[in-house]
Amino acid sequence: WHTVNTLPDGTFFLEAYTTWHGDGTFEEAANRDPRTADAPAMGVWTQSRKVVTLSLAVAWLYDANGNFTGTLRLTEAYTLKDHGNKLVGTFDAKFYDTNGNLLQEVAGPSKADRLGG
Repeated sequence: WHTVNTLPDGTFFLEAYTTWHGDGTFEEAANRDPRTADAPAMGVWTQSRKVVTLSLAVAWLYDANGNFTGTLRLTEAYTLKDHGNKLVGTFDAKFYDTNGNLLQEVAGPSKADRLGG
């Protein structure tokens, strides 16, 4: 899946390629500077009818010098559209420091398109 998350005002926030596994896990490779993020983020997903929820995607974060700065925890909730070829929903991203303290929370709309067959 090719995922694009934007802020409520339409500003680009994050783009990623996501692989969903049949065992309920997923990997997400974000389009971020590799000096500031470890790839891929990993987590679990569930589906109930046409609603898909990604829970607790966790990514390690670093500064440009390679120093660990904390973690990113991401949740996404989608509704399947276009015969299962599109996802439309929302995301919530929480950034934590190295002690687990919440530094910032960002949320907004999200969409994804299925890649391949």
